[in-house]
Amino acid sequence: MKAFLSGMFNEFADKLSSSHMQYSAPLITAETQFQTSGNSELNGYQFWVWSGSLRPMPENYRFLKCTVKAICNKFMYGIQSERIRPFRRWQSSDLKLEEKGHFCRAAVVFNCICDCVVSSGLALNKDSIYQLTYSDWDDKFSVGYSALINKIEDKTGKPLSKIGEISYFTIYNFIKQHKLLVVIIVLNYKL
Repeated sequence: MKAFLSGMFNEFADKLSSSHMQYSAPLITAETQFQTSGNSELNGYQFWVWSGSLRPMPENYRFLKCTVKAICNKFMYGIQSERIRPFRRWQSSDLKLEEKGHFCRAAVVFNCICDCVVSSGLALNKDSIYQLTYSDWDDKFSVGYSALINKIEDKTGKPLSKIGEISYFTIYNFIKQHKLLVVIIVLNYKL
């Protein structure tokens, strides 16, 4: 397998250096096994080679500020139109340095919401959440996000407005500022 991937990488590097391709990261595509035809894919998701490694996202991928719901959907299901796997399966080491902070903030928010869903008794654990259909996830997300918003409002003493439009950055800052992550984790261990 290692020899195969090295061969693929060398082949792509040769193609990149000999052509004037627009993209700096070659795309890997294919089914559940690696194919010898050059391009490969794993479980229907695309992979890209950059910085000498197989990565779950293109080299130029950037985290944009978006709503909590939008980022949580990416953690649950990825970006299906681009065949990018669920973000919860990524490692921060897969990302460029400037994107790691955004990923880690988004991961904290997603995990807090999942913890709220588990602590509310709507799921046995996070693994059971990851198996949910879209509509079931929407229902569980609403409960988890509402519980998190209630905790934030209790800590700040102020109601939040337009909670459907709040970015995950804002929620992360509330979690960090009010140490809600610790409270949520402790609640899970008490149940």
